[in-house]
Amino acid sequence: MKELKYKIADWLFEAELDEAFNLGLKEGARRQKHKIDMALDMASLDLAKSNQKGYMMAMEVIEDVLK
Repeated sequence: MKELKYKIADWLFEAELDEAFNLGLKEGARRQKHKIDMALDMASLDLAKSNQKGYMMAMEVIEDVLK
């Protein structure tokens, strides 16, 4: 009986469920990006000047991937 209810709900609300799922994925990616950004920002405080150029290049790559 439960399976039938889920099939009916999926049939009636397929677009809404897909939209909610996609919004959840976007929010999860946004939160993870924020956590990574914060961790990387904290790590940049301890870098020597000679390592900052490589760090900035790595940050650009990571931000491009997370967009």
